Amino acid sequence: MRDNLLDHVMNHSSDMICTIDAEGRFIQVSEACSRMLGYRRAELEGQPAEAFIRHGHHPWAHVASRLTKEEGSVPSLEKCYVKRSGEEEPILLSVVWSGEDGFFFCIARDAMPQKTAAGEIPVKGELNRLMGEHGADIVALLDEGGNCLEINGTALKKQGYQAGQLIGASALQFIHPEDVARVSEALEQVKQSREPASVHEFRTRTADGEWRWMEATLSNQLSNPLVQAIFVSLLDITHRKQAQLQLAESGQRFRSLFDSNPDMVLYQNEAGTILDANPAFLAFMARRREEVVGHPLSAFLPPESVPLFRQKLQDAFSGMDVSFEAAVAFGGQGQKVLSVVKVPLKVGESILGVHAVIKDITEAARAHRTVEEQARKLNTIFESITDGFLTLDRNWCITYTNPEFDKILLVDSKDFLGRSIWDLYPEEVHGGFYREYHRALETGESVHFQAYLERLGKWLEVKAFPSEDGLSVYFNDITPQVQQRQEMEKLSLVASKTVNSVVIMGPGVRIEWANESFTRLTGYTLVEAKGKTPFDLLFGEETDRSTAQRIKEKMESGKAYKGEVLIYRKSGEKRWFEVEVTPVYDEAGELAKHICMQTDITEKVKARKELEKLSLVASKTTNSVIITDAQGLTEWVNEGFTRVTGYTLAEMAGRKPGEILQGPETDPVTVERVRRLLRSGKPFTDEILNYKKSGEKFWVLKEITPVFDEAGVITRFIAVQNDVTERKKKEEELRKLSLVASKTSNSVIIMDAQRRVEWVNEGFTAMTGYSLAEVAGKMPGEVLTGHGSDQAELRRISEKLAEGVPFNSNLISYRKSGEPFWLAMDVSPVYESGGNITNFIAIQKDITSRKEAEENLVKLSQALYRQNKDLEQFTYIVSHNLRAPVANIIGLADLMARINKDSELYNESFLYLRESGHRLDTVLRDLNTVLSIRDSKGNLERQKVNVRLKVRQALASLQDRLEGCGGTVTVDIDEGLFVWVSQAYLYSIFYNLLSNAIKYRSRERTLQVQVKCLGDSEQGVTISLSDNGSGFDMERAKDRVFKLYQRFHPEIEGTGIGLYLVKAHLEAMGGGIEVTSRVGEGTDFIIYLPKT
Repeated sequence: MRDNLLDHVMNHSSDMICTIDAEGRFIQVSEACSRMLGYRRAELEGQPAEAFIRHGHHPWAHVASRLTKEEGSVPSLEKCYVKRSGEEEPILLSVVWSGEDGFFFCIARDAMPQKTAAGEIPVKGELNRLMGEHGADIVALLDEGGNCLEINGTALKKQGYQAGQLIGASALQFIHPEDVARVSEALEQVKQSREPASVHEFRTRTADGEWRWMEATLSNQLSNPLVQAIFVSLLDITHRKQAQLQLAESGQRFRSLFDSNPDMVLYQNEAGTILDANPAFLAFMARRREEVVGHPLSAFLPPESVPLFRQKLQDAFSGMDVSFEAAVAFGGQGQKVLSVVKVPLKVGESILGVHAVIKDITEAARAHRTVEEQARKLNTIFESITDGFLTLDRNWCITYTNPEFDKILLVDSKDFLGRSIWDLYPEEVHGGFYREYHRALETGESVHFQAYLERLGKWLEVKAFPSEDGLSVYFNDITPQVQQRQEMEKLSLVASKTVNSVVIMGPGVRIEWANESFTRLTGYTLVEAKGKTPFDLLFGEETDRSTAQRIKEKMESGKAYKGEVLIYRKSGEKRWFEVEVTPVYDEAGELAKHICMQTDITEKVKARKELEKLSLVASKTTNSVIITDAQGLTEWVNEGFTRVTGYTLAEMAGRKPGEILQGPETDPVTVERVRRLLRSGKPFTDEILNYKKSGEKFWVLKEITPVFDEAGVITRFIAVQNDVTERKKKEEELRKLSLVASKTSNSVIIMDAQRRVEWVNEGFTAMTGYSLAEVAGKMPGEVLTGHGSDQAELRRISEKLAEGVPFNSNLISYRKSGEPFWLAMDVSPVYESGGNITNFIAIQKDITSRKEAEENLVKLSQALYRQNKDLEQFTYIVSHNLRAPVANIIGLADLMARINKDSELYNESFLYLRESGHRLDTVLRDLNTVLSIRDSKGNLERQKVNVRLKVRQALASLQDRLEGCGGTVTVDIDEGLFVWVSQAYLYSIFYNLLSNAIKYRSRERTLQVQVKCLGDSEQGVTISLSDNGSGFDMERAKDRVFKLYQRFHPEIEGTGIGLYLVKAHLEAMGGGIEVTSRVGEGTDFIIYLPKT
């Protein structure tokens, strides 16, 4: 019960209740401590009470000693406690010592009410006011001598002082010696002037001897009865001062770096303006500072580089770190390669500017390009090495291989890179490759050896060169050479017995031994040949230099060679030898000897060269080639022969060509002449008719040449045959044509390749009136064409002649008398055997009567077409427009006969009857107009009419209507433009078109009409009439625009006959009309009027 009551009091009492042990430590504290002192219970319990009492007040130990001795209580003891905020709070304590429990029981309450009664509150309030005015970390009251009367503040503990330590001490003793004079001066100034004074940036000493930067405001409150002291407020600015010093130091370091940086450094704003530039940039640009700062960087760059630098600046201002390289062409310095780094200067989230560091890397870039080029060349060299190549690092890992590596070792080396060669070829560990590679690395000397690669069964020749990085290894496959050497060792046993020449050569390719066959073939004995090279001994002026050089290179490189070469015997006689050279290696893999076997192939080479010449001619020619022996039996035919005749070599071999190729129509006289010429042994040319395998006849031109041996005896015949069938056919056709041409009634012209007349027949003279003498050497067109000839057709004729193809043509030509006539001609080119045109033959026929009949037929067809159209129009009028008023009249007449004449219905019917009569009259007048136009065709009275005048006359008739609507008409036609037409029809055309433009104008805009001449030629005139009226739908109107009684604006009154009359009038005069229209935009008419 007691414990519960105590807990309730401790939790809810407005006074702070606490228990303190004999050592002066809080045992238990009530919740009121947080309100009164700002501390939580847990922060006080266990702590010494002395730590929270203001220095200078009676310490707790003194109180405790008095109470324990007296075994009593202290009913009212004042203590000044320091709150958590650093403020001092006066507290009244009631303390009781409990000897039984061994602790003090204390009740603490706020002493402020008693102090208010004692008059102390105004002084504290005045101090609080002064602290509030000056916003201080520390406040102090000084007497006139500068001694501390009172001091307080949150920063006091940071200085390491308790307030009591400073009371009575001179304030100046805590000031840095360098700053004492300024503080003393301010203190004196305040005492004299009574005005507040400030002391900026001076240093005070902390309890541990450090110095802190302060600012002070001094206020003279000596005359203030509540204070009676000099009030000092102190603000600790150490952090700010240190930041300033660091900033100044940083600025100095940055400026030093900025100015002394060997690279160019700029500072730019977002507009690209240079705000600062270092000396390196000024020197590079050869400019003074005032010429650069305040100007955009673009002012110093060529135009083509500006977009790149501007974009990179924008990237930097977007917050990116930018780095790039640019090739910039400066006028005085040439092209420079610049490396540019742009770094944004950020403060918070804002970017104030951008620093640009620019480095001239022209030389480095050039060097880099050189290195890349050298690397590329080196790689190309490695790629082009014919030996296999690889590099090994000192850990035996493969770092590079060339393509030959893969070819020789039959691998894909991409998987080998970075792997140990001994992991890839474990069977070679401790073998020949392993020993030699290790010896090279250990001794630092290159090695050259031959070794057998077990995995592939290949002999490799290897050269390995050590370096600091590892080994560079070259190798090639010498398996054939080793095998040859082994074979040569066997063959050398029989060399002395062979019929061929055998020579063994030692170092320097000098002859060491030769067999007896060498002496027999060359004439040189062993004694004469020994010590000499075959090149010095056997080669002469006509020996092919490239072959000799190739043999030398092969022998020097230790490679085998086999080939043919021309040599000279001791007697000087030239002979052809087939030479086979084999290198022989010793056990160390070194080239020791060469064995050369020589065979005399002189006769074979001669025969082959002759055959090569013949084969070259025969295989390349498109003609037929036959080779026979001296008796005329076929030995060989080429593909051309088979292609022409159909017979293969197998079918011809051993047989005489004439027996197979000649037939019934082959001329016996020609056959006998060919035989006689063959017996003469002389080359000759002849033509003969032969037969193909298919039975088809063909003509050939034979060129037969005999072939003689060294004794002058014929050994064979070579016949080259050219198929001349087409030429023979043309010659025959030309012969027949010449016979016909001289007798035909048609005109025949023979022209040369330049199209000039060589010959004309009598029919030409009869048709044109020109004799051969008058046209010879001239082009037919020069004498036969005139103004009425179709120019397009003449151009086509010229093109066909140039193409050299047969063609036909119909053309108006002119006789010698000037009379025009229609000429039909067929022209054919004549070719020679080489495919070139030699002549043109033109056969001409007078087709004037046929053309006139065709023209009359066309006119008759056109007349029938017009009659049919008129009949259709007439039928339309009768069926649509005439029937309605007639039916109305009949119906009304019947009605009026049955009704009272005095009735209202009778009067209405009479009015309808009269209206129907008027409609009937209108239709009859329209019909009369249509029939009059039809009847006028062919006999229309035409005369020369001024077009502009007729337009003006039509406008004059419409002037009132035009002014009434406010419209304008622009006429762009020359005064001197005339056409050959009917005056009345031309007036009607312009009147109807202009009237329609006014009638169907747009209500949304002022009418504008333009009449303009678009074209004026010999044939006629083209006039356009355009308006900006309401227009109509061309898609809906289609082909009904110019039909009778067609109307496209039903809301506007009209007859639907105007456009019909315009088209009818134009067609009656040989003209025409076209129209385009767009709804809401206007209508364009194109009128074609004849001039003749």
